[in-house]
Amino acid sequence: MTAPQKSTAPGTPVGGSPLAPGETGPRRELDAQLAAEAAAAAESYRALAASRRELGEVHAELRACRASAAPRLLEALALARERFAPTGTRRARVAGYAGAAAHLAVLGTAKALRSAASRTTPPGPAAPAASPPADPEHEGLADAWTTAAPDVAVVVPVYNARRSDPRYLIEALDSLAAQTVPPSAVVVVDDGSSDDSAALLRDYASAHQDVPIRLVTKENGGQSSARNAGVAACDNEWVAFLDQDDKWTPDHLERIAPHMTADAGLVYTDLDRIDARGLVTDRALHVRHGLGGRNPKTTLEDVLFEDLNVPPGVMTVRRSLFERVGGFDERLSGCEDDDLFVRLMLESGGAVAYVPVTTLLWRLYEDNYGYSTRMLESRLLYWRKLIDSFAGAGRDAELARRISLRFLFVFLVEAGMRREAGRPLADEYLLATGDLLPYVGEVDRTVFGVVRWAWRSTSRPAHYVRAWYLRGLEPARPGAGPAA
Repeated sequence: MTAPQKSTAPGTPVGGSPLAPGETGPRRELDAQLAAEAAAAAESYRALAASRRELGEVHAELRACRASAAPRLLEALALARERFAPTGTRRARVAGYAGAAAHLAVLGTAKALRSAASRTTPPGPAAPAASPPADPEHEGLADAWTTAAPDVAVVVPVYNARRSDPRYLIEALDSLAAQTVPPSAVVVVDDGSSDDSAALLRDYASAHQDVPIRLVTKENGGQSSARNAGVAACDNEWVAFLDQDDKWTPDHLERIAPHMTADAGLVYTDLDRIDARGLVTDRALHVRHGLGGRNPKTTLEDVLFEDLNVPPGVMTVRRSLFERVGGFDERLSGCEDDDLFVRLMLESGGAVAYVPVTTLLWRLYEDNYGYSTRMLESRLLYWRKLIDSFAGAGRDAELARRISLRFLFVFLVEAGMRREAGRPLADEYLLATGDLLPYVGEVDRTVFGVVRWAWRSTSRPAHYVRAWYLRGLEPARPGAGPAA
C-alpha cells in the first residue's frame, strides 16, 4: 500500500516551518545578499593567493640575486688580489690576510641576509637536486667499454680484522666477488695478525671457491709492507689495491678496463666517503667537492702543493711500473699513497688516466687508522722526503715554502678540528707545526705567532681567528687557496 503524500502549503519550505505572510521577499533578498558576499570573499581570496604567488616569485628573484652577488664579489676580490699582489711575492702574503678578512665579511653578510629573508619569505618550490659539474675534458670517459677483461690482481692487506670489525673485511671481499668484470686474482696478505684473522680468511676462501683468493702470511710490517708482499706474490700485468675496511663498487673494474691501454701506466678514479655503518657521507670527493685539486694529475704542480686524495683503493698500476719505482715506501704509515703516486707519475712520464666516476667507498670512522699518532709521524716524514727530493740543500726555497704551506694547512686544520671535537692529538699536531714554520716565510710565521692562541681555545672568537688565518695563507698555486 502506497503511503499518502504529504501536502505542502504555499509559502512553506519543505522540512521547515511555515513562513509568515509577507516574509518570502525579505528572505530571498537576504539569501541573495549572502551569496554576493560569499562570491566577493572568494574573489578576494583568489586575489590574495595570486598576490602571494607574485610575492614569492619576487623573493625568489631576490634570493637568486643575493646568491649570485656573493660569489661574484669574492671572485672580484680574488682577481684584485692576484693583480696587485702576484703569488709568491711578499705583498701577496700580506694581502692574503686582508683578503681573508674581506672574504669572511662577505660570507657573513650573505649569511645574515639569507637568515633575514628566511624569516619573511614564503616557502618556494623545492630546488632541484644538485648534480656534479660537467667536466668537458673527461666527458664520455665514464661510459667507455671494452670486451677485453684486464689481467688484474687485487691486493688486500689485512691486520687484526677480527679485533676491529670482521664485517668490514667480509664486505670488502664480497665487493670483489660481486665485480661485473672479475679480477684475475685476489691476493689477501695477513700482516702478522695477533687475532684469528687467518681463520676468518680461510673460512671465507672455502665458502667462496669461485673467487680466485690466494692467502699470503707474513710478519707484521705495516700496510705498505703488506701491499708490497702481495704484489711480489703475483705475476699479473696490472695490480690494484683494496683496504680491509673499504669497498669497491660492483663496476670498478668494468669502469677502468677501457683505460688500461698499452701506453697507460696508472689508472685512477673518483671515490665516495662512507661512515662506520657504510652510509655515504660525501659523494664524488673529486668531481663534486674538489678535494685533491686538478685531475688527472700529470705535473709536479698537481702533486706537490696539496693532498692528492687518491687512496690505494682507486689506483690500478701496471706491475712492471710499480716494481721499477720500488713499490710503497715501507717507512710510511700514512701518505704512502701520495708518495707512490708522485713516483709513478714521474717514472711513467705522465702516462696517467683518470676516470671521473666513483668506484671506491672509502670508510672513515673514529677507530680508523688515519686518526692515529702514526699518521702524524708519517706526514712529517713525507714532508721531509718531499723537501729533500725537490727543494733540499737550499736548491729552491720558494718550492720548499709552497710544500710546507700544504702541510701547515693540514696540521692546523687537524689541530683545530680535534680541539673542538675533544679528540686526541690536537696538541701534537699543533706542536708539529714547529718543524714547518721555518720554511713558510716570515709573514705567515709572524702572523701565526700572534694568533697561535686560537688553536688552544674552543671559543667562538678562536674559531673565527682560525678560519681567518687559514684563509689568509697564500695559495700554494693560483686558484688553489685553502678553504676556511
